[in-house]
Amino acid sequence: MTNPLLEVCILAAGRGTRMQSRVPKVMHQLGGKPLLAHLLQTVQRLEPAVIHVVIGPEGKKAQEMFANSGVNWVTQRDRRGTGHAVQQVMPAVGANSKLLILPGDAPLVSFETLSALISVDSVFTLLTALLDDPSGYGRIIRGDSELVAAIVEDRDATEEEKGIHEINTGMMAVLAGYLATWLPRLTDDNVQQELLLTDIIALAVQDNVSVKTFVSNDPLEVSGINTQEQLAAMERALQCRTTLSDTGAGSARNRVK
Repeated sequence: MTNPLLEVCILAAGRGTRMQSRVPKVMHQLGGKPLLAHLLQTVQRLEPAVIHVVIGPEGKKAQEMFANSGVNWVTQRDRRGTGHAVQQVMPAVGANSKLLILPGDAPLVSFETLSALISVDSVFTLLTALLDDPSGYGRIIRGDSELVAAIVEDRDATEEEKGIHEINTGMMAVLAGYLATWLPRLTDDNVQQELLLTDIIALAVQDNVSVKTFVSNDPLEVSGINTQEQLAAMERALQCRTTLSDTGAGSARNRVK
């Protein structure tokens, strides 16, 4: 049964420059199918009202391959960051919906984890993870109350902040009505000079909105793919996971904070 108040946004406009390929990142093959196919297969099981996929100007191949998927394709012509990408989607999002936002380069997130994430009773829920090596990921900054106060991107982090092991996975569930008030307030005052979606955490805190987290203990399902080496490592990990069958045991260890 379709959930009329759930919508999904997959951010798939990345060029994949570090992949050293002209193929859009989400169209690279993993386990015999594109990264985007893995995500679509998973989120379709959530039965959302709409699945929005943000692509770049060169995303025609994805549209053609998934022409029968019922996806609402949104083109981000001027790539100004993840916050800007979600801004392009918002005119098509229902005001009363909960929007599940996912990066297109983390293909192995489980149905169980996403189900738990959207089930948290909260205006704003982040999926975070604890990694032994958090290098390259945004760090979760918690206040005195242990609630999320901000996310600091790796490139912007101080040495002390780089020692934090709880990371942002880029996956979140946000009530659209609140999201619509935060996105226009984003600025590009950062190292990347982009509108970063993660900056809405600080805006939520300013508005006295508590940001909850659902913590994953499965590094594989939150791992992003940015290089050919990471893609090869993910291929090996997927082969190992497939042999164990999809029992959802990893998700059972996750928790809400």
